[in-house]
Amino acid sequence: MSQPPQEPWATEGARTDPAKETGSGEQVALAFPNADMWLREWLLQIWQPVQAPDAVPSAPLSSSGANVHWCPKWWAHPEAVNRIELLWRSWEELRHDAMMGMSIWFRDHFDYHWPKLVGSGGVFTYCTE
Repeated sequence: MSQPPQEPWATEGARTDPAKETGSGEQVALAFPNADMWLREWLLQIWQPVQAPDAVPSAPLSSSGANVHWCPKWWAHPEAVNRIELLWRSWEELRHDAMMGMSIWFRDHFDYHWPKLVGSGGVFTYCTE
């Protein structure tokens, strides 16, 4: 799969954190330097809605059959920037919990915020990009 072109969010002005400090003052490297790289290199690799043969491009079907809407210029939507940023930051924190971290992340973060971005009535519902 070819990499999409770098967008303004991924270059100058992108919010980055070189490392995270633990409670003991120890520095823990982040898996991804910013939300854009995490979105492109991790989340969009695992979340791939199934396109129904007769669906219009703006309303593909997810594997669960629900209509979803995605905007390739997500960084132009302030609410999307904030939600994707907090999804990345919570993922970075919870990925260190080998037992329950990802389960908690999906249940409490992804399952809550993602439908508010891509679901019917979500941030991208009326996006024409």
